[in-house]
Amino acid sequence: MKFEELEFKINKTLKEEYPQPEKVLHALGKLSDNVKSGYYDSFIKAIGEKFFTGGIKWGETYRETDSQISKVLKLISEDTLRQRLKNELPDASDRVPLGVILHIGAGNMPGLGAFSVIEGLLSGNINVLKPAASDSIISGFILRELVRAEPELKPYIYMFDIPSESADVERKIKKLISLSDAVSIWGGDEAIRFVRNLAGPDKRLIEWGHKFSFVCITKRGLKDKASLQGLLEHISKTKMRLCSSCQAVYIESETGDELYKAVQYINSICKYNEDTLGQAAADTLLNYTDRLFSELRGDDGAPGLNLLGCPVKGFDRESLFDELRSLPYSLQTAGLICGDDERAGISQLLIKAGAHRVRKPADMSEYIPGEYHDGRAPLYEYTRRAEIQSF
Repeated sequence: MKFEELEFKINKTLKEEYPQPEKVLHALGKLSDNVKSGYYDSFIKAIGEKFFTGGIKWGETYRETDSQISKVLKLISEDTLRQRLKNELPDASDRVPLGVILHIGAGNMPGLGAFSVIEGLLSGNINVLKPAASDSIISGFILRELVRAEPELKPYIYMFDIPSESADVERKIKKLISLSDAVSIWGGDEAIRFVRNLAGPDKRLIEWGHKFSFVCITKRGLKDKASLQGLLEHISKTKMRLCSSCQAVYIESETGDELYKAVQYINSICKYNEDTLGQAAADTLLNYTDRLFSELRGDDGAPGLNLLGCPVKGFDRESLFDELRSLPYSLQTAGLICGDDERAGISQLLIKAGAHRVRKPADMSEYIPGEYHDGRAPLYEYTRRAEIQSF
């Protein structure tokens, strides 16, 4: 589609009705019914096998990959999003959509691009998606099925595959930005800097950038074998690829020898397949948190202590708050393993340091229906307040 044609279509649609939430929810209901009935099982299996054999893995086995895709489809269920509308836009009478949102997706979660577009639809916007290369098939499939279920949504959804390595990627993205009232970008610092430079100072950017999540283990927490096992299972399952994945483990200790013994103790009581999971986790960490990995290396430059490739660092109770506040990136999820009577105090400390939520390590990346992104409500972020004076 030529740029002039896209601009004409978008402007024509903008002058008409906003997409109605009930139509979006109705389409999502059909999509959800198809998921539950197994209608998409063959597609999910085929995509899982394609990514597994092609080197783009969301799980170390077909079953894990299928589970990840199925989980994403469940997140966009009608019931879940209907509740989000009530929570995030309880009184929308004084708010209107931003207009046109350009969504730039990241590849660390299948279906993320489509998920972002659906949030834009529910808040009444026209949505243009530039998906990550690894998410193009999944998000494209979800959006096509959405339009098939409710054809009236078609004018509000556009998707463009623009390979990052193409020679004219900057020119194409800049044109899409020029048509948009806001850019919703998912990704790391480099991606956000790239888009911010293209957008200029007057374009609104809604950033869902890479965040730092971690686990804090106190001395008394080392006695909680079930939670320690849950931590290693979490690292194994998420491979540190999500913003809510544990990307570093802080263990309360007074000396380097005490820290080393704590790590050895955790290794001795927990079961996992280090050969299969350790390198994958370490590779993902290098891709998503280069700065963190370099900061947590040993003094001689060699990799320091780790659990399944996840860096381990000692802390003392007095300096933990100051250290977290000094980190050069935003906090998201804090996993906590501690004594029962320590939990309330340490949780408040972590929240005051900047964490948005405190959870058991095993639940750090579990989605709770209706929860916000990084402490913010996307449906609210995708609208604005408008006033017309009475005269």
